Amino acid sequence: MTNALRAVVALGSLIPCVTAHSQALSYHHRSTAEGDRISAGADYEAANGKATLHRAQAYDRRMDAEAKLMELEYQYYQFRRQMAYDQLEWRERRAQTNRQRQAEQELKLDAAALTLLNRVQLGLQVWPEALSHPEYASSMSTIESILKTWRQSPSASDAFAARAMVTEVAVLDARIVADKTLSHPSRCRAVRSLRLVQRIPYMKGTELPAPTAWASTH
Repeated sequence: MTNALRAVVALGSLIPCVTAHSQALSYHHRSTAEGDRISAGADYEAANGKATLHRAQAYDRRMDAEAKLMELEYQYYQFRRQMAYDQLEWRERRAQTNRQRQAEQELKLDAAALTLLNRVQLGLQVWPEALSHPEYASSMSTIESILKTWRQSPSASDAFAARAMVTEVAVLDARIVADKTLSHPSRCRAVRSLRLVQRIPYMKGTELPAPTAWASTH
């Protein structure tokens, strides 16, 4: 309760006295005009005091309501702020997890490509059945011959051969994808093998030549 309201309440406690006084005056002066005037004035003061008390109480209630509303608004702001922070932290964690997963997947694909290269050079590679079809024999022969002679330090002829292999693999990949006579599993296995071959010229940290080496020898 505010100081102003306490003062008004104290004033309000006098209202019954004022009312009783007005009634006494009315009783003692009920037969005179002066008594009626005094009684009416006392009633007015009592009524005015009650109205002032009610206004003060209403004002105090309004202040309490506004204070509670401000507290609720602050709590809501804190809640939204924490939610935004949690969401940002979750997105960062998810992005980091995705980057780690992608890096691991890249390492696995590089390892698979290197294994494929080693198997081709050792004559142990078994290509998917779709790549053994006669219409793809010429392209596969070109790709295999280049892989078998893949070296660490490319000469000008090596760089040219690497470019030729990349082009041949890309063309063959497109042909396999467009070949509707192949079953979906067969097409997927063939494309997966070709995509591994496509990785070989771009792998890092291995003995394989990088595209910059091709450019410098071209």
